[in-house]
Parts: sequence; C-alpha cells; structure tokens
Amino acid sequence: MGVVLILSRQKHPRDFSPLRQGRLLGRQRAPLGACSGSEPHPLPAARAVARRFLELRGEDFAGGLVVRAFEQFTTTEARTWWVHGQCILVTAHPDTPGDLPTGASFQSVASTMAALDLPFVTVDLVLRADGVWRVVELGDGQVSDRPKSTSPATFIAAIAGALGD
Repeated sequence: MGVVLILSRQKHPRDFSPLRQGRLLGRQRAPLGACSGSEPHPLPAARAVARRFLELRGEDFAGGLVVRAFEQFTTTEARTWWVHGQCILVTAHPDTPGDLPTGASFQSVASTMAALDLPFVTVDLVLRADGVWRVVELGDGQVSDRPKSTSPATFIAAIAGALGD
C-alpha cells in the first residue's frame, strides 16, 4: 500500500493534478517536493514535506494536511443497492456498465449495512489485490445512476420486491 501526502488549503482537496505530475507546490508556487508509496518508507519523506509546507505557510496555513493510502485494485467497481440493510441488487458501476466484477461476495460489508439499517443506499465496492472488498462510496441513492446494462424493469422489480410491493 502506498502513501501520498496531499497539501492543500482546502479541507477536502479536489485537484490532484500536482500529484500526477510528481510535484507539490507551496507559497508562490515554489516546489515543495512530493513523496509517494513508491519509496520504501514514505512516512519520513511525508513528514519532511509537511514540515516544509508548514514552514513556508506560517500563519497563513489554513485547512489541513491529507495523507492518502493508495491500494491496488484488481476489478472495476460494483454498485450494490441496499434496502433496510439487505442487498437487493448488484450491478456494474454506471461508469463501466459492461463490466460487472465476477465472483463478487459482499459478506464483509453485509453486517455493517444491516447495522446501519438505512432505508435505501447504494454502496460501490472494488476488490483489492489482497482479496478484500473495499467500500469506495456509500450514497443515499438520490443521485445514484443505474448502469445502462441493468434494465429499468430489473431495477424496479428489485426495489418493489424489497419493499413488498
């Protein structure tokens, strides 16, 4: 698992292009350096970059520092649909409608979803290289697209069946 330090004045940074370019910028767009999980021990490098960033920003520092762990995934995302803690449908993710991961088993999240007992949510999952399904996103279903590969009739039947209609 790799680690990348993301420095931002935003509480939730959205622009990761400096990371893709292998650099981070500080005050007056001065290069700060970057660190990534490709280094054998990335935390000392991350601490050094963070110290330099804080030194340059001084009193102007706002927001926070974000450290992200990057994981190796072996499948595309699967979208799961849950009603009152029960998985009622597994589909491909709308971004990859023709690519539903095979052999998907979501028992690792079933007990958590049952405990939440939310009326209706979607949970996007992806398989890590170590065989564990990782929750990528849990949404309230208000803006959760149905992949084109799942017909409206299939989707409505699953929801209606879960609601007992």
